[in-house]
Amino acid sequence: MSGVAEHSLTLAFGGEALLGSVAVFFAVARYSWRSVRHVKAERARRQGLYERQLAEVAEREQEAACSWSGYRKFQIVGREAEDDRGAMVSLYLTPFRHGEEGQPERLPRFRPGQYVQIRADIPGQANLLTRCYSISQAYAPDTYRITVARAPGGADPVTGERHPPGVVSNFLFEGGRVRSVLELTVPQGDFWVDMSRSEPVVLVGWGIHTAPLLCMFEALAREGRREVWLFVEVGSEPGMFRHALAPLKELAQANRDQLNIVISSFFGSASEEGPPLPQDPFSELGDHGNTLQVRQSFAMGGVSNREGRQGFTWIKRALPAHYKATASFYVSAPALALREAKHDLEAWGVPEESVHFEVFDRASLDAISEVEEDTGSSQVSFETSGVEAAWDPSARTLLGLAADHKVRIPSTCKIGKCGECEVALSSGKVRYVNEPDWKVKPGHCLPCVCVPASSNVVVRA
Repeated sequence: MSGVAEHSLTLAFGGEALLGSVAVFFAVARYSWRSVRHVKAERARRQGLYERQLAEVAEREQEAACSWSGYRKFQIVGREAEDDRGAMVSLYLTPFRHGEEGQPERLPRFRPGQYVQIRADIPGQANLLTRCYSISQAYAPDTYRITVARAPGGADPVTGERHPPGVVSNFLFEGGRVRSVLELTVPQGDFWVDMSRSEPVVLVGWGIHTAPLLCMFEALAREGRREVWLFVEVGSEPGMFRHALAPLKELAQANRDQLNIVISSFFGSASEEGPPLPQDPFSELGDHGNTLQVRQSFAMGGVSNREGRQGFTWIKRALPAHYKATASFYVSAPALALREAKHDLEAWGVPEESVHFEVFDRASLDAISEVEEDTGSSQVSFETSGVEAAWDPSARTLLGLAADHKVRIPSTCKIGKCGECEVALSSGKVRYVNEPDWKVKPGHCLPCVCVPASSNVVVRA
């Protein structure tokens, strides 16, 4: 009997040992399997990272190969009227191939919001003329799209200041037909949206100045990671951007959780009758696929509907309250509108680093720039003209000082983009009040955006 008990005890202990060994085996196997899976996953991650890095290097090399310096010939391959009055047109441009057939050449990528500089040989003009136009469509490998507004000249409706007709814009309307040839620079400029970030984006545009924002909205919408609001003020032309906005509305309707478009317009004068303005123009936004056209204007820049100027006081009613601390704002508008937008955003408490303004001309640059105090006296010599002048801070720039003393320096943009005013700096130092986009040659300066930085400055002009 005792033998049986001992045998049972041995089996019990033996069974427990066996079960323990099996448990240890499976634990080791499970750990080993997890280790193997971890090693394989880590190898796959590193391989994927390596392949992405190789792809990025190849893409950069390809971008460098398809880029160019200076100007390159492009051909207009399409055009679309963007309004009912024939005052706005979108042009589609592709590299000129001298009649060759085959696959279109790949164009270098750009940052959404940047512009190209166009140079045109216009009949009756002594020199080639240059102008800057924002790219109004997200990147396409073989085509850039720009949107141009005809500048007929006459009195500004806000300031009353008279302007001559726009030579280049009118040429693009009359002579810029399909198959016409223009010269373009690579895309450039510092007004662009950072696609690597994740915060909400608010885009606010006025008329033709909305063009770079259309590009931003499309690029952000196609990526699909961020909340985006696009406000477009079309004034008394509700059909403005009819072709350019159509695909953006489709994108907004397909992604109602993130994308919103508000197109606002106004009636021509404060006395003009129209339907009552809604108390909350955004109440039906979701019912319209997150695109809404309202007869209420945010009306910055002195032009308004019968409700009076609204500005960002009106826009912020549509936005979540946390946007003032979390969103990035991109504003592209005429000078007076920029000034008021800057004021309204500051009053709302939006941090300065979260606000980005597009500058199209000297007036818009002055509108958002602080007038700096004079830091000392300087003597400026325009050696070619034989004119000497004491620096006057009210001139704002060396170009302004030259104009005050009837020294002619050819210029177009007056904001450091086109480079037409570039002159040799014979002696002295200058300081840029606005960092130029144009790459200034060593020993030269751009008078349109610089001021004296030494007691004596000599420029060859």
